[in-house]
Amino acid sequence: MYVNGEQITSFASRTNYPQDTVLNINKTGTMEIGANNGADYFDGLMSYFAFVDGTAYDASYFGETNTATGIWKIKTAPSVTYGTNGFFLKMDTSSPGTDTSGNSNTFTASGTPTLAQDNASNNFCTMNPLDNYFPNYTFANGNTTCTTGGNYSFPQSSFYLESGKWYWEVKPISKAGGGDEYMIGVAGRSASATNQPPHNAANGGIVVYGVDGDTYATGAAGVNYGVAFTAGDIIGVALDLTNSKIYWSKNGTWMNSANPAGNTGGASLPTTAALTPQGAYSPVVGFYDTPAAVLSANFGNGFFGTTAVSSSNADAAGHGLMEYAVPTGYYTLNTKNLNTYG
Repeated sequence: MYVNGEQITSFASRTNYPQDTVLNINKTGTMEIGANNGADYFDGLMSYFAFVDGTAYDASYFGETNTATGIWKIKTAPSVTYGTNGFFLKMDTSSPGTDTSGNSNTFTASGTPTLAQDNASNNFCTMNPLDNYFPNYTFANGNTTCTTGGNYSFPQSSFYLESGKWYWEVKPISKAGGGDEYMIGVAGRSASATNQPPHNAANGGIVVYGVDGDTYATGAAGVNYGVAFTAGDIIGVALDLTNSKIYWSKNGTWMNSANPAGNTGGASLPTTAALTPQGAYSPVVGFYDTPAAVLSANFGNGFFGTTAVSSSNADAAGHGLMEYAVPTGYYTLNTKNLNTYG
C-alpha cells in the first residue's frame, strides 16, 4: 500500500491474512471495482485504475514526484506487463469501463456513476471541508454539494485565485426555512467567527443575495445589482481579476445587462486580489440564515449534486462541462487552467 509514492508500513492495528488466502480480486467470476458483492460502495473519486496480473511493481511504475513542485503525480501510461487478467481503466466520462492496457478486460458500469472531469492529471476546484471550523457545513458529491451548518460563516473552496479570469456555476437546491437567503460570490479570507460571512469587512469578499439580487461587500448595506433567484436556478459567476470585477448570471442571462467578455456591467471587487487579507479570492456559497440550506457548485465537473448538466459547454481550452457557455476569455477552475492562465 502506497500513498503519494510512500509505502505505508505502520498501522494502528494489523491482522494479516493467512498465506494463500483467496481474496475477491482476480478470482473466477465477477470482479468489482468500488463495491463488495454489490454493496459497501466506495465513497470517492477514482481514475487511472491499473491492475496487474502476475507481477508485483512498486509505486514508481505508476507515478512520480514532480521535481519542480514536489507533488506526486500519476503516470497516465504505465510501462508494465499487465498479464492475462490485467487492465488499465482511465475511467473517462465517455467510457469508464474501457480497458486501455492492450487486453480486452473491459468493465460494465453498474447503476448511474458520477463521471467527473476531475482526475489525477487535472484536478478541478471543490468546496473545502477543511475550512469548516466556524461554518460547520456538511459536504457531499466530491465536496461540491454543501449543506449549511446554521452559522453565518461560509467555507471557502480548494482554490485561491490571484489573477486571471474564471467561470463557475452554483445551483441552490433547497432550504429548510426562511427566505431565499442564498449568497454566492467570493471571499478574501477564511471566517474567524461563527457570525462572519464572506462579505464582512474583515473577509474582503462580495456576494449576490438570492432575496433580491443585491450585492453585499465590506460590511456595507446592499447595493442594487441583479435579480432575485431561488432553488433550482443556476447562477453563473465570472470573476475577472485582471479588471477587479465580478459578474453573475441567472439561468444563462447576465444580471445588470452585463457582458463579462466586454468588461461591462459587472460589480467592482472590494479590492484587488493581492490586497485581500490572504492575497487572493476564493469562491464561496452559503445561506444567510440559520435554517439549513443546500447548494451545489459546478466548477467544471459537469454535475450539480448527482444530476448531470444538460449541456456540455467547455471553455476555450477544452476543459470542463458547464450548463451555460463560458464567457470568452474566461476559464473553468482546474489545475491545468490555473497553471496556464492563473
